[in-house]
Amino acid sequence: MLNFLRSHASGWVAKILIGLLVMAFAVWGIADVFRGFTSTTILTAGDTEIPADRFAAEYRQRLNEFAERIGQPLTAAEGRKYGIDRRVIAQLAGSAVLSEEASDLGLTVSDALVAADIRGDQNFFGAFGKFDRQTYELALAQSQISEAAFVNDRREFMTRDQLLKAVAGGATVPAGLAEAMYEYQYETRTARYIVLPPDLVGDIEDPAEDVVAAYYAQASNRFTKEETRSFSVLTVKPSDIAPTIGVDAAQLEQAFEDRRGLLDKPETRTVIQIPLPDAEAAADVSARLKAGETVESVLTARGLSLDDVTLTNVTERGFLSPDIAAAAFAL
Repeated sequence: MLNFLRSHASGWVAKILIGLLVMAFAVWGIADVFRGFTSTTILTAGDTEIPADRFAAEYRQRLNEFAERIGQPLTAAEGRKYGIDRRVIAQLAGSAVLSEEASDLGLTVSDALVAADIRGDQNFFGAFGKFDRQTYELALAQSQISEAAFVNDRREFMTRDQLLKAVAGGATVPAGLAEAMYEYQYETRTARYIVLPPDLVGDIEDPAEDVVAAYYAQASNRFTKEETRSFSVLTVKPSDIAPTIGVDAAQLEQAFEDRRGLLDKPETRTVIQIPLPDAEAAADVSARLKAGETVESVLTARGLSLDDVTLTNVTERGFLSPDIAAAAFAL
């Protein structure tokens, strides 16, 4: 959710901005980015902050994507050798700069527009070619992101997109730049090679000391072992010390009241939502149900099963449609 600038931002102005940021971090590195901030903030742009855990999540995602491309797993250290960390920093810096500028200009996106954008995202369509709540929730679970975080990210992206379209709208990309970018993204090579076994070379004399020294100086990183540490860890769990702590009932009640918003479990509903093409079909289904026909029979007549139309344990905020939520929680 979050390589959005490189993969979603349309317009060549945005691509140039991201390219410049990538080159800047490739030259300067990322060490200076970590200086002067709190332990939870990796970079700032005005009042916009990028927390360290967001960088860590983005870095893991890019690392996994790159590992899939080359067909082998990568460690975090190996990812840094490929410059993945610098590209992630550049992308996050670009998003922070755009978000800050959008905030200064007073740009925002309403809840209704965000909900409509999510409902129109084909990644969340079900078997009937429409938004499907279960498909949506499964996608969020697989991406290890909460719905609140995803909605916030989508809102921020749409806000930045307003700014990018205002800057790049109507612009014509120079032919030379378009050609260079196309070649960079899509140009391929076909290679032919042969394998020479060691015995084909024969005996090789020992190299001179100066040759060995020169080669080592040129490729010293291949012969350097990463620095390591050994340490001891003392683990203390709440269950280890809980029996030794006495809690006053009044204090416990006050602590609960202070954290009620975190401890309360929101009310949920399980709803059967039948997709129908028009009001006439809806009236027909309503009449059949009122006449005593079972839900299963009505669904079978329309080629559906109960599993296809059942939304299980959905909170009031979990419904994209406020009208459906109001009807469900009025019961």
